[in-house]
Amino acid sequence: MPELDPQTVKLPRIPRQYVDSYDGHEWREKATEFGWYVPGSWGRGGWNLGKWPYMQIALWDSFETMVYAFVVYIEGDLEVHAYNTPIGRDGAVTEIAARWWRAGWADGPDDVPESGYLPHHYGPYRP
Repeated sequence: MPELDPQTVKLPRIPRQYVDSYDGHEWREKATEFGWYVPGSWGRGGWNLGKWPYMQIALWDSFETMVYAFVVYIEGDLEVHAYNTPIGRDGAVTEIAARWWRAGWADGPDDVPESGYLPHHYGPYRP
């Protein structure tokens, strides 16, 4: 799925650590206040999505405008991405999660392939 330019779509406010002096915990709280949600678990097994408070991902959905975005937070650095479907967004997040699991930066499944991911790694954890 092609990525949208996050500069051209309307997104809720994104807390900026170096501007607002937030640490990772405060960043997560502020992101939630601004309308983002920060899942701690990912994939069918509920594996770690990041390493809180240093690495985390916030998600946002707009069914009305068909914008599905995420922000990658790594020790105060931010990367914003947007897609026009939740499938595209969740696939991109799963790629990042799999990269973090492979590198040992987050606790993940034992069966992550050398590249990509397996179907049960995809998407938000649903208990």
